[in-house]
Amino acid sequence: MKFGNALLQESINLRNINQIIQSRNHLGNEMPIPKYYDHGSTSGTPYLIMQYFSTTLEDFFYKNVSNPNGLSFYQIAEMMFESIKQLHDLGYLHRDIKPDNFSVQNNKICLIDFGSSIQYTNQYGEHIPEQRNRQIRGSHALASISTQQGIEASRRDDYISAAYTLLLLRHKTLPWYKQELGQLNQQQIKIMIDEKTTALKQPPKSKEDKVIFSILDYLYQHDFGEEPDLLYIQNELFNNLERQTFNLCAQVDNKILKIVDVPHQFSASKNNNLSTKDFEQLNVIKQTSKLNQVQQSISLEYQRKQQELKPFLICISSKVKIDLDLISYNFSFIEKSIKKIDQKCQRQKKKLEELNAVGCNSKNTPSQNPQDKNKEIYERQSEIVEFY
Repeated sequence: MKFGNALLQESINLRNINQIIQSRNHLGNEMPIPKYYDHGSTSGTPYLIMQYFSTTLEDFFYKNVSNPNGLSFYQIAEMMFESIKQLHDLGYLHRDIKPDNFSVQNNKICLIDFGSSIQYTNQYGEHIPEQRNRQIRGSHALASISTQQGIEASRRDDYISAAYTLLLLRHKTLPWYKQELGQLNQQQIKIMIDEKTTALKQPPKSKEDKVIFSILDYLYQHDFGEEPDLLYIQNELFNNLERQTFNLCAQVDNKILKIVDVPHQFSASKNNNLSTKDFEQLNVIKQTSKLNQVQQSISLEYQRKQQELKPFLICISSKVKIDLDLISYNFSFIEKSIKKIDQKCQRQKKKLEELNAVGCNSKNTPSQNPQDKNKEIYERQSEIVEFY
């Protein structure tokens, strides 16, 4: 139980955050923040009345990752990062990210305990300046290296603490984790920083660790006032889902390369009785048929992926409400590819009609040198068949 200044500061921060949420309520978004009702003191004892969340993050995490039908490690990680991003969008840093400061209500992960939170922008929207020799807030084990070195916390540091939290949840301990009793001295902090740096250079023990290490490497490249890209983090997480949700473009591109094998040279065979004109028409028909096969294959692949993604997207929209820009981009890419191939089919059909029209007048046309005719065929076929 919290008393005195700590509870008062949390009450004020939570009230202010809720006021910002209410001022933006026209967006109709549910924020991962508990609702504030009142605070004060009675008989000298301070109190805070806020929304109650029934489930701890640890219980939620272990219940789901051990259940084949539950949320995956990556989905829970994305929900945690998303909740931090939404707090940052309200203009606040948390500065004490750890398992105890996440809670769950209706399968939605929310942040709690805002006693260490501060606004990271001033009244003009400018980012707070970088300051040094600052006292760390929260746990050393889950703090970023820069905050342990006395640098003021910023948005990157909240994300870094969330990544360490995920490693702690997975392994129930960390190589540098120690039961902290009070403040660490400078020598102990230096040893812990060295242990963190060394541990992250070791080969990851699992694919989940590999993803978190990659995200940590990305976050540590950010400057103090730079905002990490949540979409990049989401991409790192969801690229590793067993469904491989977001690699549609690569799969379709590979499909095209496997299906389409267009020869670069064309010449009439001496062993058949086809005229040069008939041979040219035959090749146009063949290439049109190949394009139709590509188009059909892509369409089927696209429909199959849509059906595969449908329950997953419903799950995301109902439980996580993440930004679906990346999925929309992939679908848009495929639709554009289908349209381009359709346009190519139409152009080749026109060419075929032109060839037929030329064939009707061929009786009145003087014979052409066979070598020149073959050269013309090659040039026209090269013009017709265009692939990326």
